[in-house]
Amino acid sequence: MPQIRYDNITGVSHIQWDVSFPIKCPICNNEFNSIFSISKQSINRSNFLRIKKDDIEGWDVLVGEHPQPLVDDKYTGEWNDWPYKSEPAKGKHYSVFIGKEHRPFHELSKDQVYETLYAIQETYKKLSDLNRIIYIAVIMLSAYGTDMEGHPHFEVIGLPFVPKTINEEMNKFMKSFEEKNSCPICEVIKAEESGSKLIYSNENWLAYYPWSPSRINEIRITSTAHYKPITKLTQKELQDLAFILLTVSKTLYNITKSDYAIVFHLLPPKRTVTYFHNYIQIFTVNNIVESLLNGFGIYIGNSDIESKKIISGFKSVLKEMVGL
Repeated sequence: MPQIRYDNITGVSHIQWDVSFPIKCPICNNEFNSIFSISKQSINRSNFLRIKKDDIEGWDVLVGEHPQPLVDDKYTGEWNDWPYKSEPAKGKHYSVFIGKEHRPFHELSKDQVYETLYAIQETYKKLSDLNRIIYIAVIMLSAYGTDMEGHPHFEVIGLPFVPKTINEEMNKFMKSFEEKNSCPICEVIKAEESGSKLIYSNENWLAYYPWSPSRINEIRITSTAHYKPITKLTQKELQDLAFILLTVSKTLYNITKSDYAIVFHLLPPKRTVTYFHNYIQIFTVNNIVESLLNGFGIYIGNSDIESKKIISGFKSVLKEMVGL
C-alpha cells in the first residue's frame, strides 16, 4: 500500500506511489468520481458562478477524487519511527479539471482560469475542515499535457504533514520577522515595483523573475497584500490572478517550448501566524516527479523497485569488472 517515508538527512518526504504515467483521462473514460462542479450562469446580463453537486454534463470546471490518489483515507499500514520513519499515506487527493477539451493551460481563457481558481478555493475549504489534514498542496503537475492525456487540471492534495519546502520557508519568514521585523517578499515587492526584474503587476498581484532563482526558468507571482489566505481572496483578486497566470505561463512557454508546473506556496490551513506571505511559483519541468520534488520537496515513485534495479545493475557491473 502507498506509504509516506521521511528522510532524516535531507528532510525530503517520499511517497511510495506505484503509478505508471501518463495516467488515462478519467473524464474521457467515464471513470471520474466527481464531488461538485462549477458553471457560469447569466442573470440580468450579469454572470455568476454556480456550484452544483450532481452535474456531469453542464459543467465548466469539475472537481473530484483522483483516479489513483497519492494519499487516501483507505490506505492502511504501519507507523515506523527512527531511523526509518514512515506512515500510511492517508489523506485526500482531489483533481480540478478545467473544461471538456484537452489543451495546454496557457491556451485556456481567462474566464476558465478564474472559474478554476474559484473551484480550488472551494476545494481548499473542504479539505481545511478535516482534522487529519496538516497541509494542502495546490499544484499543476503538467501544464502542457503529460498527465491525464492532456486534460488540464490542478491537484489539491490534503497531506498529513507539512512538506520540506514549506517548512523551510516558514522558518525563514519567521526568522526575518524576528531579526528584521519585516517580510522578505514585501521587501521584494517594494524593490521590484520599478525594478529590472519586474515582469508584470496589477492592483493585486506582481510577477517577477527572482533575484536568485531556485528552479530552471522560475517565475514568482505574489499578492501585493502581505497576509491573505487563499480562502479569503475576492472575486476581483481571483480574476486578476487568472489574467497574470495566463500571461506569465504563455510567456514562459513561448520562450522555452517546455512543459511547466504551477505551485502554490501557502501557509498550512490551521496555522494562524501572520508572518508568512503566500506566493505562486512557475518553472519548467521534464516530468511529473520533478514538479512535486522541486515544488514541495516531495519525491514520488516506488523506491523499493528502483533500489532493486540499481543493486541488480551494480552486481552485473561488479561481475564484469572483477570477474566475480
